[in-house]
Amino acid sequence: MDLQRRLVAEWLGTAFLLATVVGSGIMAERVEMSAWRCWPTPSPLAAAWSR
Repeated sequence: MDLQRRLVAEWLGTAFLLATVVGSGIMAERVEMSAWRCWPTPSPLAAAWSR
């Protein structure tokens, strides 16, 4: 295999790996933020019962 093909293959592999890592980080951040939005907030009724 000549040098040019090997360099293109390395570049493509690196680009796909980088896109996967960055994409998974973005998805993890979105899931984390949506989990915080779904976190149940204490209602006044629950606060009254806990006293």
